[in-house]
Amino acid sequence: DADRFFARNIADLAPLYAAMPFFLVVLLPALGMGAWAAERDQGTEEHLLTLPLSIIDALLGKYLAVTTYFTIALACSLCNVAVLMWLGSPDLGLVAANYFGWWLAGLAFAAFALLASVLVSMPAVAFVIGTVFSGILLWAAREADWFDAFNRGVVQLGAVGAALAVVVAGIGAAAFVLASRRWRPGSAGTVAAQVASLALGLVLVANLARLAHRGGVDADATSEGLSSISAASARLLDGVQQQVAVNAFISTELPPDLELKAKEVESKLKAIARSARNVKVEIHRPADALDKSAELATKEFNLKPRKVIADDAAGRDFKEVFLGAAVTCGGRTQVIEHFDPGLSVEYELVRAVRAVAAVKKRVLGVASTDLDMNGGGFDYATGQMGQGWEIVEEWKKQYEVRPVSLDSEVPAEIELLVVPQPSTLTQAQIERLHDHIWAGRPTMIMEDPMPYFPVSQGRNDLVPGQPKKSAQQQNPYGPPPEGGPQKGDIKPLWRALGLDFDEASVLWSTYNPSHQFRGLIPPEFVWTSRNLRSIAADKSTTGLDSMLFPFPGALRTASDRPASLTVTPLVSAVPPPTSTWGLSRDLLQRDFMGRSTIREITRRTPAAGDAPAIVVQVTGTMPSAFPKEDPAAKAEEGKPKERKTGLPSAKPINVVVIADIDFANNEFFNFYRNPGNRFNQDEVRFLTELRNVQLAANMVDSLMGDAEFVDLRTRRAERRPLARLEEKLQKTTSQVQKTIDDAQDTAQSAIDKANANLQEALKKIDARDDLDDNAKAHERLKVQMREQRKVDLEIQRINSEKDQKIRDAKIDRRRAVVSERSTVQTLAIAVPTAVLLALILLVLGRKLASERSHVPAGRKRAA
Repeated sequence: DADRFFARNIADLAPLYAAMPFFLVVLLPALGMGAWAAERDQGTEEHLLTLPLSIIDALLGKYLAVTTYFTIALACSLCNVAVLMWLGSPDLGLVAANYFGWWLAGLAFAAFALLASVLVSMPAVAFVIGTVFSGILLWAAREADWFDAFNRGVVQLGAVGAALAVVVAGIGAAAFVLASRRWRPGSAGTVAAQVASLALGLVLVANLARLAHRGGVDADATSEGLSSISAASARLLDGVQQQVAVNAFISTELPPDLELKAKEVESKLKAIARSARNVKVEIHRPADALDKSAELATKEFNLKPRKVIADDAAGRDFKEVFLGAAVTCGGRTQVIEHFDPGLSVEYELVRAVRAVAAVKKRVLGVASTDLDMNGGGFDYATGQMGQGWEIVEEWKKQYEVRPVSLDSEVPAEIELLVVPQPSTLTQAQIERLHDHIWAGRPTMIMEDPMPYFPVSQGRNDLVPGQPKKSAQQQNPYGPPPEGGPQKGDIKPLWRALGLDFDEASVLWSTYNPSHQFRGLIPPEFVWTSRNLRSIAADKSTTGLDSMLFPFPGALRTASDRPASLTVTPLVSAVPPPTSTWGLSRDLLQRDFMGRSTIREITRRTPAAGDAPAIVVQVTGTMPSAFPKEDPAAKAEEGKPKERKTGLPSAKPINVVVIADIDFANNEFFNFYRNPGNRFNQDEVRFLTELRNVQLAANMVDSLMGDAEFVDLRTRRAERRPLARLEEKLQKTTSQVQKTIDDAQDTAQSAIDKANANLQEALKKIDARDDLDDNAKAHERLKVQMREQRKVDLEIQRINSEKDQKIRDAKIDRRRAVVSERSTVQTLAIAVPTAVLLALILLVLGRKLASERSHVPAGRKRAA
């Protein structure tokens, strides 16, 4: 199905996975039908058997002839792989595994095609019987998922052994049939020896295959090694001591953009099932949202289908699909509702398995500030119940997450404290946060000078420098209370951490790698890229290649940083000359109703020097920012010990500071899910490459010392599109967009010119001294009406021309894409045909030359 192949936009052989086995079921019996039956049909069987060779020798010769011809035919189809490489960048390891699987299947079918040829004396009948034999073998292989491993790029020794066992069985049965025709009275011993040899060979090969399958002896041929699990996953799964059940639900029909993800999910599930002795995997295939598998998902595990927009013969419509899993152990269940395109399947599965199997989770604390990440309370600013942050739900899948109030000391069982927007804390709470850090306890701080998403929802109180609002003050219908808590001074904490952090400034950068969003979002949305040296090579940033920070702050190492502290920039804005950067200030403005909004900046002044950091890690010995008891001071009777600032921490600190909170907002999870298809496929592809969610999880794992999950989180399949077609489509789309832009510019220029003419005419009327004010007003009205009619007619003409140009450009784009697709289809058919024709001509030429060389000289025609 060519349309399906191009709609998938993946450079692989997946469309052949279903068709190729059936093709082999017909091809091999056709090749083998005359291998022995033709000998009987032509009366040469006895002559063949009187030659100085055994029955096995004769059968192996026939078998090798059939399989050699089949191998040549299969090799000729490699021309299609060349076409695939011309189209894109396929995984050659995966392709090799696919071909190896088909070749092994062909060997098995060839053995039973030869058996069918031995049984009868007519090739046509042998073809029918061979097709039946091969069909039975195919049914057994599909029941055992024999082809699946090769389709995923995994060469399993057990599968290879099973294929060889079938080959031995087929050839052995054929030899048994031929030998039986020579049995004579008194040859019982010979018969028994032959039967025992056949049975022993089958048992030996079958048991070797069984042992190899149970032992998980296989080789992952894919270039990224993603069809098997990593060494880190194997270690984590080996530590699972309890029985864990994984019930996965993958719809039988998925939209093309989800097929690659489904393929990755299935590969990982089967790799885990083979590698983890205590994990049982069952894959369910719901055909729709109402069948038995779907009912099991919804009623047993509360796993509901997701609505996606799909194209079918009736047009575009919403479709409910399953692509999730439920992981259970004992009474604990963790549900993966949907494997989103931007998240690592292996990480989610292994994390879920370990989470349900663990007796006790490690404890992560989220500080209670005015920015409520846990959700649950009523938000008077939005008039809705507070929505929890999905990143917290992600953390809950791995850790026990507890809210922590800084009105008292942080409990000792909290292994890591996450503090969102600490500038909203009171002075006493800031000092307790300081004491927590000073005690050497790991902490992640997220402080944003302009919380873009909350401010867009009316939460301007989260902006540093804005007054703190209590819950009652956030209620517009209630009177504001007098007094109340006030925000504390957090600047001493920044200085103690060796940071220069101006919370009144927002970082901006001109770097924008996306043509889809260029010009649509302001420079205060800061993009980062590992390739452009804005993401450090650190364990905590493993696999983080691209991120987006809306309205972040700028972190610099303070000039008076204590020598005992080390400030390590982890993520920065893209440095010059690739990007220009600067700082924006005073971004809040009030509208006529007194609401605060983010004003539009018309002019930005670039700054000089290296771009500042957005994420830093601070380690070392921290001097106290607030007065602490000096342990070295002598205590005087009746007096407390002297308290002073600058005292070194007893333990090294470990703090990650992120000058943004929007990077982990729920909006980035929506980028992965694309609800309502708000983004087109090009935009979705680009947005799912952002590693924002992974950054928040990586930092937590690194501070927790759980480094193995950092490696797993970013393991994902490389996107392998049909690059040539994408390039053609992109080029033609750019031409269409250029046509639209040019037409709009032309229209705007004409309108501006008409308006300029109108203003010039009005100035001339105003300059006339022979008209009074009433006459001038009358003339102005006449000119305005006349010029407006001209403008309207000109706009109508220009819009008509613009629409025609756009229509022509879109037609040209469609023709170009269709032409490219036709070229691909032609090559896919013509190249293998040309290769086979060349082979036929070569063999025919050699045959004719050989025949001519054996003609006696006297019988040759005269020249």
